[in-house]
Amino acid sequence: MKKLSLPSILLFVCMALGAQDNTQGGDSSEFFICDFNERMAQYPEGDLALLKFLEENITWPEVVSDKPLEGRVVLGFTVEKTGEISNIRVLRSLHDSIDAEAIRVVKLMPKWIPAESYNGAKIASYWTLPFKFKQTR
Repeated sequence: MKKLSLPSILLFVCMALGAQDNTQGGDSSEFFICDFNERMAQYPEGDLALLKFLEENITWPEVVSDKPLEGRVVLGFTVEKTGEISNIRVLRSLHDSIDAEAIRVVKLMPKWIPAESYNGAKIASYWTLPFKFKQTR
């Protein structure tokens, strides 16, 4: 498999998700927009370490290795209160094989540092992570 050049990967945080157990009925979750009083979830050792992890682990799928294909795959996922990644979804698809590669790499990630609410409680948070795929020859 060929290594993929990752000149730019943009990180976007859409919103933090605070899960709420509500067995009495009503809304089962509550959404919070992150503000300056909250700490967003973060990859261990920061954004540069995340970029390095992605660059070292993403490979160009064999299925599309001979086709001139480039563009973005956007994944959404939840960073749970425990720091584990869950609910990985493809929000923008490029090609089934490339989408699967992006998902594979996100599943390889170590536990993140979870988000915290204004009072210091750990909360689940939702992340959107775009991958720019460009095949180099």
